[in-house]
Amino acid sequence: MKKILALLIFISLFTACKKDKNISTDTKKNGEKTEQKVEQKFVSTKKVQKNGVATILPEDLIVLAKFNSLESLYRNLSINGRGIFGFNPLILKDIKEQFGFNPLILKDMEELGVDSKREIGYALLDLNIAKESASMLVFIPVTDGKKLISKWGEILKKTGMELSEVDGFTNFKIDEISFYIKEKDGFIFLIFNPTEDVLTHAKAIFQKKTLSSSEKYGKIGERAGSGESFYLYANFSTFFATNSEKLKEVFEDIYHGMGGTIPVTMVSLLNSYQAMGVSVDFEKSDFIVTWVAGVDKNSKINDLMKDISFKKERILGIKSEPLFILSFALNPIAYWDLVKSMFREHDIKDMNRSFAEMKAETGVDFIEDILKNLGGNFNMGMFDVSTMNLDMFAVNFAGDFTVKDSKKAEEILVKLSEKAENRTVEEIGGVKTQVFNLMVVSLYVGVKGEHVIYSVNKKLYEDMILGDKSKGFLSSWDSKKPKTELESDSQLLYFNFDELVKMINASPSISQDVWKSTMNLLVKFDYTIMNASKDESIWFGDFILKTKFKEPFLLELKPLVVDIAKEDGYEE
Repeated sequence: MKKILALLIFISLFTACKKDKNISTDTKKNGEKTEQKVEQKFVSTKKVQKNGVATILPEDLIVLAKFNSLESLYRNLSINGRGIFGFNPLILKDIKEQFGFNPLILKDMEELGVDSKREIGYALLDLNIAKESASMLVFIPVTDGKKLISKWGEILKKTGMELSEVDGFTNFKIDEISFYIKEKDGFIFLIFNPTEDVLTHAKAIFQKKTLSSSEKYGKIGERAGSGESFYLYANFSTFFATNSEKLKEVFEDIYHGMGGTIPVTMVSLLNSYQAMGVSVDFEKSDFIVTWVAGVDKNSKINDLMKDISFKKERILGIKSEPLFILSFALNPIAYWDLVKSMFREHDIKDMNRSFAEMKAETGVDFIEDILKNLGGNFNMGMFDVSTMNLDMFAVNFAGDFTVKDSKKAEEILVKLSEKAENRTVEEIGGVKTQVFNLMVVSLYVGVKGEHVIYSVNKKLYEDMILGDKSKGFLSSWDSKKPKTELESDSQLLYFNFDELVKMINASPSISQDVWKSTMNLLVKFDYTIMNASKDESIWFGDFILKTKFKEPFLLELKPLVVDIAKEDGYEE
């Protein structure tokens, strides 16, 4: 469990995001984190919740997850008396007869005193991994809190339990876990901790500085969209303040006692994250996720994007339609320094020994000749699926990366190629090209300007040598395609579902009958794009799944998902 927790944290925190200048964080010499006030210039296009439950919950909570309303949640998840998203939870089958209401019917919930038009959700108030302790809170908006609490009392009484009053809270126990209920400002708060009594903590919650007073929460929520259909806020500062030492132990377990600086460096990197906000809008026909993260100004993570630029003209000069394009930029030296900081001294010696052997064999110094010459921009993609043969592993792959000194890069390419078998040299588009026969395909590699270009398809290689973006595939795109996003100075991953469908249809080894429902789903999608970048110590990002739906995303997705489930044996 510890390993899974650490891995999830590591993966989620290294997600790249999109830029803005509204939040800046720093670390004082004593390690205390502060927020630097920066003049706000950003005008939000997202729905923002400026009051509500954030005016009550404590500023130092760890996680807030909320839906903007029960009404929206029920509508988009197709929650009704028969089921959720087309599936029938058997556990609720007889609840109407037993307790007089069905939680899957919105009207029943409203009659219990629940307000279906305001935000509802969950908060993780504190988490101590070493003590295996977590205090949690569920908040429910109400029109009549006393009526809802009274109904809970009736239900508990039928199961042999009773409500009691203690220090201004309504209290009950289930399996020795104490639950405390408090009604405040139009919300019912249910507070509990599975491993310890949380009464003292519960009393303190409503005396603390509130979440809405936090500049960090406000600015992240404004950009990410705290008022969207679903919003998640994670306060990493609070989490790491309590759990840094334990996380070091967790990482040591993961690396099986490797020692060195891996656990220390990893925790230091994670500790530089202050907070993140993630929102999802369920009301649109497209599935859109937006997120933003604030990082300490002096974090090594920020160095990964230092002094880099985006150069996509070669990959965008390809005329054929892409199946996918991956384009990213990073500072190679900063990345290498970060990697080295995580390893033990003798691991570094082993790497240096390998580099020395490489230099003796080829005359190429990995650090001086390759790493220090990298320009930091990397592009790759797969194109023209109609001419690919998956059964023969023949794919139309192409890409490039930038270098600082093209003449030096050409010399290094020749040195590394000289001892390769089945190699020839051709001049293609005025470029001296190394051609490697890889049995099924040939690999073409050459240097044009500041780009090292490679491809397993000669036509794609020629397009990239020309590098004329005005004649590339973007020139045939209309306004519905993400042309601006692909041309932007940002990290991105683009995937084209129309091309995927073509590729599947063209492959004789894929049974169309088996894939029938899945294909019905795929043809409803247009493309997906993850577009991300950074400015100073702020990381922003978007994930967009563009669809051909007419209705809100989840509503149209439901019947398609149910069809796939039925193919797997699900019965309504």
